[in-house]
Amino acid sequence: MNYKRLGEKIKKERLANSLTQAKLAEKVEISPTFLGQIERGERVPSLETVVNIAITLNITIDGLLCESELSDAAVISELSLALSKMGNSEKTLLIDIIRCFLNRTSNQNS
Repeated sequence: MNYKRLGEKIKKERLANSLTQAKLAEKVEISPTFLGQIERGERVPSLETVVNIAITLNITIDGLLCESELSDAAVISELSLALSKMGNSEKTLLIDIIRCFLNRTSNQNS
């Protein structure tokens, strides 16, 4: 679980609901400081806290916890982590796979 992304989703939903950190924290019965730490991915909320946040923000639990869309930065971060664990032959194979994929998708869109 990427807690930084969870925090970003909570913040996004909080702002969409026109709530301050203090107001959401009050409704969820946690401190504003703790909520700020959750939103920055510095602290891990309990399941109970996540459920209470989701209910208060009128979003499903899976809406908060599931990765529905990846930003370019998130994709680059995931790829970078994977690449750091690979040898040169694996990296070469991955590049070949990506090139093949890109050629195939560009031909389908033509």
